[in-house]
Order: sequence, then C-alpha cells, then structure tokens
Amino acid sequence: MKVLMLILANDGGPNELYTHLQYRSWRNYMHSNPEIEAYFYKANPNLTQDYYFEGDVLWVKCIEQYPRLWNKHLLALRAFKDRLNEFDYICRPDLGAFLVYDRYIDFIKSQPKTKMCCGTPLTESGSYSFPSGGCYTITPDIVKYIFENPNVSTIDSEHNEIDDIRIGAYLNELKINIIPDGRCVIYASWQYPDLYDFMNDKKRYYVRIYHQTPRLERDIDIHTYLLSIFYPQCHKI
Repeated sequence: MKVLMLILANDGGPNELYTHLQYRSWRNYMHSNPEIEAYFYKANPNLTQDYYFEGDVLWVKCIEQYPRLWNKHLLALRAFKDRLNEFDYICRPDLGAFLVYDRYIDFIKSQPKTKMCCGTPLTESGSYSFPSGGCYTITPDIVKYIFENPNVSTIDSEHNEIDDIRIGAYLNELKINIIPDGRCVIYASWQYPDLYDFMNDKKRYYVRIYHQTPRLERDIDIHTYLLSIFYPQCHKI
C-alpha cells in the first residue's frame, strides 16, 4: 500500500508558527513510514512553471490567498497526475494536524480503494458535507474525476475557491459519504484530558491543534508532547 501525503503549508518567516511546525514537528516524522510519501506544498507566484520540487517541498505557481486554497491544492495534485496509479490514497493534512502514522496506516488499510473519503464531516449552510481541511484522505479515482470535471454544479461562487468545501461538492456529486476519522480536537488547555483519551484509543490517529492565542508556544508544546509519546526514536526538543 502507498499513500501520497500532501501537507498544506506556507513559507512563513522564522518566527511564524507555520515555519516552526514544519521544522519542529512534521520533519521529525513525516518520512518515518515507507508506505507514506510526504511533501509540503507551498505557493510561489514567481515560478516559471506550474510546479517545482525542492526536496520534500512542492512549490506550485499561484498566490497564497487563505482560505481560497483550491487552485493551490489542484496544482499540487496535478504535479502527480502521471503517478496517481502508484498510490492507493491521497492524504491532505495541514500543519496544525498531528498524525500517528501506525494508527493511520491500520485505519486506511481497512478502507475501500475507490470512491472513498475519510475525514471529519462538516456542513456548509445545511447543504452538503465536506471533510474538514485539518486532514482528509481521498482515493485517486476521485482526483481523476476532478481533473476530468473542472466544474461542479452543487457549489456556489462564494465557496468556489475553498479547497475542503470544493472537495465536498465533488463528493456530493459522486454520492460519496465521508467516513469519520474520530479526530481529537484541542482548542484550549481545558481540553487536555481529551489527549489522554486519545492516547488510549488506538482507532484514533489524528489530533487537530489550534489554540487561539498565543499560538506559537502552546501549539508547539502540544506537538512536542505528542512527538515524545508517539515518535520517541526521532523526537527532538
């Protein structure tokens, strides 16, 4: 089995949370499982081509325009158009996500190889469900359908460029239900006990971390703690 992991990232400065998470969390474990091929993908509007690989960073030619990240995501997927048949699944986490690879692999191996999406289902205006942008996994046939059908009839112009909502529109068109991933969500310190429940539930593989303020210190603390538990062989302080 092979998973393509495309980690939504940006090229923030040295004091930016996003930069710290790339180097102090994800780089400690993103290449630790041979069944997962992982890349950060970032925007650079000055490229002379649609995409460019620099080690484990995939640069795509577009501007950074959060939350309008659909074009960025689509360009990253197109970079692997000729390799899609090599992968069984495509996983798209963001930098704030923490994945326990062994648990994730155990979970994903039991899922269908076609017409499958797993993630945390959310709903926009009561219309259709979409997978939370924190982390979701889809099968390559869905990506091929996206390439062949650039427009979807169920999405409105307001949300047309938001990546996770756009994915949800395609899932709705294909009549694919989202398989819940049982994530653990940490917004603030009062939720820390949820982490202990997560530790003991081996069916859950994903922690979504996003404090409000101050994000850098608190988010890094949680990522560092999780690294020490789940990746002690490569944990760095």
